[in-house]
Amino acid sequence: MRTGVKYLIMRIFNRTFALLLPLSLLGSGIARAQSKPLSRAEILGRLAMGESPSNIAHQAKLQGINFTADSSYLELLSLAGGNGILYERISSATPSLQPLSPDSDPPYRLLAKCAEQIHIGASEQAEVACRAAIEEDPKSPWPYMALISSFGSEMLAQDRLEFAKRAVAAAPDSVFAHQLLMTSLPEGEEKQIEYRILIPMLAKQPISERYVGNSYFSGLPRDIFSSGPGPKETFEKKLQTVLEEQGDLAITHLAIAQALSAQGETARAFAEMREAVRLEPDNSAIHEAFSELYSQAGDHDSEIAELREAVRVEPRASSPRLTLAQHLADLGRSTDAISEWKDLIAIHPKEFEPSNQLVDEYLKLKDRSSAIAELHRHLKATASVAKASDHLEERQEESRRLAALLYQNRDFDEANEIYLDLLASDPNNFGIHNDYGIVLLAQNKIQEASGQFKEALRIDPKMPEAHNNLGLCLMRAQKLDEAIAEYRQALEIDPESPHTQTSLGTALGMKGDLDGAMAQFREMIEKNPDDAFAHANLGHAFQLKKDYSAAIRELKKAVELDEEIPVTQNDLAWLYATAPDPKDRNVKEALVHAQIAVSLLSREPNTPPLATAAFLDTLAEALLINGRPVEALANEEKALSLDPNNAEFRTRIEGFRAAAANLSARKR
Repeated sequence: MRTGVKYLIMRIFNRTFALLLPLSLLGSGIARAQSKPLSRAEILGRLAMGESPSNIAHQAKLQGINFTADSSYLELLSLAGGNGILYERISSATPSLQPLSPDSDPPYRLLAKCAEQIHIGASEQAEVACRAAIEEDPKSPWPYMALISSFGSEMLAQDRLEFAKRAVAAAPDSVFAHQLLMTSLPEGEEKQIEYRILIPMLAKQPISERYVGNSYFSGLPRDIFSSGPGPKETFEKKLQTVLEEQGDLAITHLAIAQALSAQGETARAFAEMREAVRLEPDNSAIHEAFSELYSQAGDHDSEIAELREAVRVEPRASSPRLTLAQHLADLGRSTDAISEWKDLIAIHPKEFEPSNQLVDEYLKLKDRSSAIAELHRHLKATASVAKASDHLEERQEESRRLAALLYQNRDFDEANEIYLDLLASDPNNFGIHNDYGIVLLAQNKIQEASGQFKEALRIDPKMPEAHNNLGLCLMRAQKLDEAIAEYRQALEIDPESPHTQTSLGTALGMKGDLDGAMAQFREMIEKNPDDAFAHANLGHAFQLKKDYSAAIRELKKAVELDEEIPVTQNDLAWLYATAPDPKDRNVKEALVHAQIAVSLLSREPNTPPLATAAFLDTLAEALLINGRPVEALANEEKALSLDPNNAEFRTRIEGFRAAAANLSARKR
């Protein structure tokens, strides 16, 4: 799924964007009541907080710096993501005041490590480094603000509040520190007091400082940001004004690129995007936005190249690599996408999103075994957070997904264990009761399955799936009237359910009401002419009424709509081979469909032996009528070995042996 350019533009300014939304971002990242030259620590602190490098460079131009940058500091700046306009400006700047020596400046080396780890997306190492920076200089506001900016949503409320208070104590004139404190305070009088402190501070800010860097809310006219073209002359004039005032900000060029792209001026949009990259070459969000532009232009190689640049910038971060992997998958490059997901999982083995996306891709490729293996791996990796409230729901969904795949693989024992564990922790979850009932029904444990469906209905009487599934149990037990009653209840709740309509039609047919059954299937086809199962079921009903021509017509239509249903292929093959009227028979098509049916069934794991036997019986009949009695005999013998009590198979084997002997005699 694509990320909108506007979202990326907002993300570029500051990772705390959402945090500050209640204040409408009235203040710049670190706007302060008194503009004084930036220090070494402040520049690194701003980077650690996620402020964009070009915004810091803009502030350095407005306020100056109080030091001369040496090669050691510039290396720290580069590692922290400060390449581009910020590096250029700091390396060439003349101190506004008497420059401070590195020894007289507040400590900043551990803060630099904090900024570096945040920049590359190494969240665990970043948190350790930021906490170490606090120990290095407890009076510095930057490590506190960096921790809240990067990890505030994961921190305990009291820890976040304590850090925000320390930041305000260390930098009482920092608008940003006060914003963090206000958003950390619970509702109440203290928050109102902080709000009354903050508003006058914002009002005192010069407009240039209040909005610096955040073009989306400031100098960039809002109608430029919109997709409407507007008068050409007015548009160009506004662009010129914005470039004069904020031309050294990457976000400005990014916003202009979007506006130009919306007006169809692709070449100019690309030029603006390249300028944004020049100003901030190590901003992953800019590379992601650039990839969006390439995607719109249909240049998918360049799109992927920009996403790889985003990953280069933040090699340990999840977001850029997830975006790259998803786009590779969308472009049909599954092998490359899977490689990216696996690389990310190696870095963050406990994260849910890369694992979920990888499982989705495996299932899209119909690689159920790999999907099951990944779910097993991730559930084991996250066992330590199994009881964490913020992960309970995610782990439950993963467990249910694994159990469902195990059910499809007919690995019932493990599926049973998972559902029992889930119900032990969540006994009133009607969905889990229903899912477990399905697994029990597949094992022919009708009474136990009925109990699960009834429990689901006790918790939620309006659950149509449980009514339908309880009906299946009753139908298996030959309690057809009760089954029909359950199906009708399900249809009262969900009249459009094709599964329930199919079940009702089947039950009516089993009861001998073929006309009622056919009415159900015809109604389904009328609602959805492309419903392969409805056509197949109608074909079976015609077969029971001995209208073989109509049965073949419907089964043929079902196969045309979905050729991956083994039973439909098998039934069509049988009718082509054995229909009483020679006009309905088709010797060659019988063999084709029988072979397809057996092939499809062989792909299904743990197929019941009786099902395989029935399909081999059909294939044997098709081989016989195509003059291949020896192969027919071999397949029928396989069928009998799977269903040794089947008298019909034994009878047919005798006929196949005779046909094979006759063929052998003729060859002599």
